[in-house]
Amino acid sequence: MIDLSHIPSKRQAEQKNRFTLWGHTFSVDPDMIPYNSIRKQFRGLAHEAEANFESRVVNRCKSLDELIKYGSDIFGECMQPLWNACVQALISVGIVHIDVSEFIARYQDYYDYWNEAFDVVADQYAAIVCNQAQLNAYRKQRRENRSRLEGGGFGLAGAAKGIAVAETVNLAFGAAHMVFNGLGKLGSSIAASNKKNQIFHNPQTHSNLAYAVYRSAFFTHTALIACMNEELGTSYFTGASSALQATSDGILHNIQQYMANKDAAWQLLLKGLSMNPYHIGFYQYIIDYYADPKGELEQFADYWGINISHLKELAIDECCKKFDVSTVETARASLKQMQIYMDKYHFYGDFPTKTRAKKVLKAYHDSLCSVRFDLAKAKPYICETQEQAKHMQAQVDYIESMIKSHTLRDEPDCIAARQQLENLEQINGEPVMEEAKRPYTMALNQICEDYDLKARTLFGKVYPNRETVQDVLEIYNDMKRRLDNNPSPQQCANIRYRLEALDLAEEEKVKVRKLIFECENKKELKKIRSINFVAILLLIAMIAIGACLPITATPELHDMHVLYHGQELLLHDHNVVSGALGIVEGLKNGAAVFGKSVLTLFLNAFADYLDGFHGTLDGHIFWMLFGWIKALWDNIWLTFCRYGASLWYTFRQSNGIGYCAGYITSTVISWVICSHLSKTEEEHVAAMKKK
Repeated sequence: MIDLSHIPSKRQAEQKNRFTLWGHTFSVDPDMIPYNSIRKQFRGLAHEAEANFESRVVNRCKSLDELIKYGSDIFGECMQPLWNACVQALISVGIVHIDVSEFIARYQDYYDYWNEAFDVVADQYAAIVCNQAQLNAYRKQRRENRSRLEGGGFGLAGAAKGIAVAETVNLAFGAAHMVFNGLGKLGSSIAASNKKNQIFHNPQTHSNLAYAVYRSAFFTHTALIACMNEELGTSYFTGASSALQATSDGILHNIQQYMANKDAAWQLLLKGLSMNPYHIGFYQYIIDYYADPKGELEQFADYWGINISHLKELAIDECCKKFDVSTVETARASLKQMQIYMDKYHFYGDFPTKTRAKKVLKAYHDSLCSVRFDLAKAKPYICETQEQAKHMQAQVDYIESMIKSHTLRDEPDCIAARQQLENLEQINGEPVMEEAKRPYTMALNQICEDYDLKARTLFGKVYPNRETVQDVLEIYNDMKRRLDNNPSPQQCANIRYRLEALDLAEEEKVKVRKLIFECENKKELKKIRSINFVAILLLIAMIAIGACLPITATPELHDMHVLYHGQELLLHDHNVVSGALGIVEGLKNGAAVFGKSVLTLFLNAFADYLDGFHGTLDGHIFWMLFGWIKALWDNIWLTFCRYGASLWYTFRQSNGIGYCAGYITSTVISWVICSHLSKTEEEHVAAMKKK
């Protein structure tokens, strides 16, 4: 994975350290040449580790608790292939006594960007799940773990000898996870859960950890180089020294003062690049002030593993922002001007302004080169040229005229149109374009399929073929004819048996069962319906009489009020008397309470319905159609409460036997009538047959 066989020797490096930019030759430190050959290999490996981390987190961590629990383990799993590759690279140059555990332990400080990023998330987690005492213990234990892991051979490096790689990884990078072991958790509340979800679902949380993995993987190259220099006694595998980095930073900070003299500024920029070719700031200045007409700067940057395409894209777009790309003419002219800048920066990719211009021209091109399929109602087809579009549109128009000669109102005509289209091979002596036929072939196929589906559907049920539909329909019609001819009970039983065995839609089966039931129980149903008619008349009479009669009340009942959420539950249409109440008053009061309760229900519901007309015209129409349902439903529960309260307090106002007997009698009569009318005809028939 890491190839050290082609690393230049010191002599080869001294021969390769000279570079030329626009005729100006400069040299870099020879030791940076072999260093760079190693460094560049780790950039791709770092991207692989980052992608691997993101994938594993998505699959294994569904919450912040799981991210804390498994995060460091996943980091170790993503770094493991890189550590193995480093050890294999060391073996390839004769360093055979360092295994993975010792490599991790000895050189952790070179690439440990994980712990710092993970500690940020762990601190947020601790603040949620730990009380104050546990939070203090967490911080203390984490400091102690950090101290224990540091200190050369007496710290992690010493502990790593003879232990497994997984244990070494856990010691080096699982400190925060170890700290939470044994600590009580308070994070089970809804508020705590919401806080943890906010942290876990914040994209910044995952991007920061993924970037920490990338940096750890990338800077592992410094650990490999340090190990090689230490074990081989070399020193030329080095990047820009701290002194050179500081000097190059100083040049970059002061370069603005020299920009008035471009030659002097150019020399300073080359000097800075020679000291630290990895500093993106020098590339930014060169692109901004000198561009890159021959692409030499990009080649130089690519040699050092630096991508400057995004810098060029930003620079070109800044220059081209002023171009008008709103119309076809201006977009076409602007693209020509953009080409000048693209040549200037040696950048031929897309950038925002160029993309907008290309969209305008593409829309114009599509409008000229599109072929419409009006009859098929299909998406337009875009040809490469206007000539192709005209030729194809002519064929499409011919096909449409041919199809329009058919009505397509029945299946045979549709099949004929489809067959005619299938047989069409030439139009005006030229082969028919497949792109011209395809939308109409698909449209006709769909119409034929719709006809076929309709023919295979009976009462909403789809059958596998038309023959089955005909068989089912024949049996169904035969059953209906038999039911129309007053069948006997035995014949009804046979029809019922055939019905249950028939593959018919359930909704239609229900209807036929109803017909069978009526044929089987004609006498009973005639009697039941007569009784129901009488019961309805009695119920209406009771409601009408009860609504007209006042409730005979004692002074105590008349002065009583029963409120529920501000609503009066007692009916107060009273005829107050001071004497004793008898059986007549009981009969009247039972009917009056029932009748007035029902009447109050409909009157209040109607008033609410009238009050509901407000707002827009659409609101009026909606309320007119459905408002009565809501008004009635809103008043039903209150009516039950009012009926119950009035029934009870009107009853207990007198303890006379005659009054109680009359009251109970009229009340029970209303209940019996309502109960009778609430039953279905099937229930009535079953009850009659039991007798």
